Amino acid sequence: MDTIGIDDADTIKYTITLYPTHETLKTYYTSIPVYACVASVLIIMLAALSFFLYDYFMKRDNQDKIDTLNTKRR
Repeated sequence: MDTIGIDDADTIKYTITLYPTHETLKTYYTSIPVYACVASVLIIMLAALSFFLYDYFMKRDNQDKIDTLNTKRR
């Protein structure tokens, strides 16, 4: 049984590739993603630093309370 129509082997396929010009690249180039990445990294580092400092001071406070309690027991 023969199909009516054009087979893929009979068709000609064209490919057009367009490269942007230097002027087009200059128009759409932006450094905002770089700034956003740097800002995100700084925010994450600041948050991590604040958690580490909080943990350090809480451990120090707890140790001071333990030392005070041990001094009272003597």
